[in-house]
Amino acid sequence: MPPKKTQVPQLDEFLSEIRQHAYEVFEERIRRNEPGDEMSDWLRAEREVKAKYGIA
Repeated sequence: MPPKKTQVPQLDEFLSEIRQHAYEVFEERIRRNEPGDEMSDWLRAEREVKAKYGIA
């Protein structure tokens, strides 16, 4: 079942949400001592936030 779509916020709010989530991904990665970098953290956050809003 596809994720439930919610209303997409304004662009600045959307980017802020991705930025915040990317930082959370970074913190989790560091805590688990997993390999990665800023770009992979950002792309994962972007993918997850887009999925939250039902954006492909």
